[in-house]
Amino acid sequence: MNHHEWSHIHKVVNDAQKAAMHCSIATVDAQLQPTITPIGTLFLKDNQTGFFFDTYAESFKENLPQNNKACIQAINSSRLFWLKSLLKGRFSDYPGVRLYVEIGELRPATHEELAQI
Repeated sequence: MNHHEWSHIHKVVNDAQKAAMHCSIATVDAQLQPTITPIGTLFLKDNQTGFFFDTYAESFKENLPQNNKACIQAINSSRLFWLKSLLKGRFSDYPGVRLYVEIGELRPATHEELAQI
């Protein structure tokens, strides 16, 4: 993926989080059942990585040792965005994004990451 595409994804995710105040991350448990967790703190970096805070998400701690793959979904739920799109008959930008990712080992946040909250 090139820098321009990643920058656009970054913008769509930011717009979605501003409108909905969260995004969803889906993981799979040991019985191969999907679990969707709302996450309010997803930060994407310029190097096509990101991080999030899972303070209230117990399912991550249980699911990730078996399978570190996940799907992040961020949807712009702004009423104004959808009303403008309806009136124009088209979206001015993507209404959302779905990213297939691999989650690294859970670790304490760095001082720089905490400062972004």
